[in-house]
Amino acid sequence: MPANERDDSREERIDLEIVVDAYNKEERAMGWYYYLDNHLNFPFKALWTSRRRTSSLTSETVEVVGMSHKRTRGQGEGRTCGKPHT
Repeated sequence: MPANERDDSREERIDLEIVVDAYNKEERAMGWYYYLDNHLNFPFKALWTSRRRTSSLTSETVEVVGMSHKRTRGQGEGRTCGKPHT
């Protein structure tokens, strides 16, 4: 994925809206969690890409139906799945 150029207005919005008063990485993560939970419109389609043990990439279209503190929940090929955050 290509890196985005630094956008000072975006960085200021992140500092003032998302990670304000965050003093460690856990607090920053929770700031992002609540920001995304309030701004994403569920459900939505996404491409879920993962690497198999054989080093091959596999992908499938899933429907993201919500967020939890530990996993991103989605549905694909008739099953409900959870992708751990990394």
